[in-house]
Amino acid sequence: MQRHWSLYLLSFALLPGLLARPAISQQVRPPVELSRPNSVGSCDTGFYTYGNWPIDEAHEPIVAVNPVHPNNVVAAWTQGPFQDIIAAVSLDGGESWQQVPIPLTVCSGGSFVATGDPWISFAPNGELYVVAGAGHTPSDFGIVVIKSGDGGLHWSAPLIVPGSRTPDPHASFTADPKDARFVYVLWHNLFSRTTDGGLTWEPARPIVPEKPQTIVQFSQILVLPNGTLLDIYDLRKFPKQ
Repeated sequence: MQRHWSLYLLSFALLPGLLARPAISQQVRPPVELSRPNSVGSCDTGFYTYGNWPIDEAHEPIVAVNPVHPNNVVAAWTQGPFQDIIAAVSLDGGESWQQVPIPLTVCSGGSFVATGDPWISFAPNGELYVVAGAGHTPSDFGIVVIKSGDGGLHWSAPLIVPGSRTPDPHASFTADPKDARFVYVLWHNLFSRTTDGGLTWEPARPIVPEKPQTIVQFSQILVLPNGTLLDIYDLRKFPKQ
C-alpha cells in the first residue's frame, strides 16, 4: 500500500472573556491544506526516492512568525522524495496562503538536484532565513542558506556554508532575537555563524567532541536573554563491534 501525505495547517483564535467563559475560550478553524496542488507540478529531478514516495508528498514541516509583522506567517516543508522545499506565505495571519517554491533545485529555479531538512528563522528586523541540505548526490550534500527580505515571497541566491559537505546534515538554524547581524547554523557537532546578516559565513568548526562509537545529531542553538548560546543535541552511543 502506497502512502500519501498532505500538509495541513491548523489554527485557532482566542475569543474575548477567556477566563470568564472557558467553555468558549477558543475557536478551532477548519484545516487549510498547504502542500497540494504541488507548486512544481510533475517536475522530477531524478534524485533517489525513499520507498517510491510520490512527487506531491509533503513532510518535515516547520513554521515561523515575523516579529516585525506578526500577520506574516511562513511555513516550509520538503515536497516529494527529498527533492524540493516549498514555502507557504501568509500576510494576513493565516487567512490566506501563497505557495512559493524556494529556488534551490532545478525544479524550482535553482541548480541543485535535491534538497530537504528545512529550518526557518526570522531575524528581529523581519528578514527570513531558510537553511537546508542540498546537493547532487547523497554523498555531496552541503548546508545552504537562502534569505528573503519580503516575508518569504522572493528569495536571494543560496550560499553554501564553508566546510559543510556531509551526508544527511539535518541542520538547525537560529537568528539572534536581538541582533539581526548574527545568525547561527548547527548540524551534527559542527557550528557556523554569520555576523553580517548573512552576507558571509564562518567556516564550520566542531563545538562538541565526538568520541569513538558516538554520533551527535539533531543539534539546535538557543539564545538566552543574556546572549549566551545554548547547544542542545542528541548524543547516540553505539556498542563496540
